[in-house]
Amino acid sequence: MRKLCVLISLFLFVACSPTIYIEGDRGNDGHDDHEHKFTQHYKQSLFKISDHGLFSLEVVVKGGEWQVGSNVVDLIIHDQGDRDLTGAEVTVTPWMPLHGHGVSSPPKIMERGGGLYSLNDLNLTMSGPWELRVGVKSGRQVDTAVFIVAAGMNGQDHRHQFIEQPADLDFSTTLLSENGNFIVSYISDLGEIPLNKIHSWQLRVESKDGVPVSGAVIKVEGLMPEHGHGFPTNPIVSAELESSSYLVEGLRFNMPGWWNITFEIKAGDTVDSVKFNLRL
Repeated sequence: MRKLCVLISLFLFVACSPTIYIEGDRGNDGHDDHEHKFTQHYKQSLFKISDHGLFSLEVVVKGGEWQVGSNVVDLIIHDQGDRDLTGAEVTVTPWMPLHGHGVSSPPKIMERGGGLYSLNDLNLTMSGPWELRVGVKSGRQVDTAVFIVAAGMNGQDHRHQFIEQPADLDFSTTLLSENGNFIVSYISDLGEIPLNKIHSWQLRVESKDGVPVSGAVIKVEGLMPEHGHGFPTNPIVSAELESSSYLVEGLRFNMPGWWNITFEIKAGDTVDSVKFNLRL
């Protein structure tokens, strides 16, 4: 009786799972010499047949949503007979086609048995559409598939939008603030601004008449307008130095390209802001 129940349960699982057929090679009479059937296990997964029809691949992200930052992902792979593919060499390469870059550290892949391969730290560094370029090698069989996923775009109202760089940007290091209340300038403690290295700036703030401004409260924010993300660090204005200069610490520009650095300045009852453009 117990064996019969197990057989019935197995039949119901197989019968209820969606199947996908792909055509095999056609003979001279125009009929298929063979066909392959693949099973998708989860309704909410991303499912693909590899480019040459050798494997089926099913991607499941933990939590159901692709995040900016670390994602935990399961990859289920079957062979042409819809059997669990074990012992395969699997690679996953995240690629952002809109900006032509990938990630600095490829995800580590662990085989867990039964055709299941886990990625515990698939790091998508910015919001937007990504390609997951999957390669599978099993014996002499090699095939690929590409999945499209959207990181950080789950119906949220994002503060940063994607903006193309204008042709007439001002890259001056001394600017008049937006409402004309302050003259603001900066210098890097390293001279030339470095890429991917934490460093500091000195920010000098004067009134519109050139009088040094003391006791100001200053906030800083960085943004890559073409990419829609800011700093990987949280820089702060940590101290007021001599000659009414202010120390900005924790700056790190992790990507080359166009950056906006915005300082919001409050001195007494006067509040104003200034935005510097950088090209690294």
